[in-house]
Amino acid sequence: MNREPWDDWKAAWRETPPVDVARLRRHVDGKRKRMLCFVGLECLVSLLVLVHLGWRYATVNDGSLLGLIACGAFLVVATQLLMLALRRGAWRSKSTAPADLLRLTIRRCDIGRRLILAQWICSAVCLVAFGAWFALEYPALLESMGRDRLDFAIKVNIAAQIPVTLALAAWTAWYLPRLRRRREMAQRLLAELDGE
Repeated sequence: MNREPWDDWKAAWRETPPVDVARLRRHVDGKRKRMLCFVGLECLVSLLVLVHLGWRYATVNDGSLLGLIACGAFLVVATQLLMLALRRGAWRSKSTAPADLLRLTIRRCDIGRRLILAQWICSAVCLVAFGAWFALEYPALLESMGRDRLDFAIKVNIAAQIPVTLALAAWTAWYLPRLRRRREMAQRLLAELDGE
């Protein structure tokens, strides 16, 4: 007689799915909304940068800056297109079945890691391109701007780049382990679902 409740609990436990489907759906939908907001913000910032570069291109008289402005516009467009292409396949799952939602979560984690790598590579490319241009144009800039204005511009640029780079590094150090844990959890739950 004492074994009957245990058998009932055991059967009920086996019938309980290992995945909280409602919670998983809420998480997937919430992540999609956050991704849409983030992509919208990225596109808005890119558009504002392009408008600013277009305005600078129209108003600047220095021929050496025109090449930099055009290169900057190309890098902004190329970076934004790359970020959109890397997100391909991360928007929706094939169905609302738990296994498909977990596969989408795993895919999003993989895409997140690739996006972080791409952001670091794009930042390095932009920094090298700007540094190369600056090295080539330094004498002309010194002549047109003067030593004091050029030194001030360099200090402002460095003062802006250091906090942005440190913030990106701190965010990366926080986010990558989180992605890894989320991916491992989704893989474990998917394996439990497939094992049934």
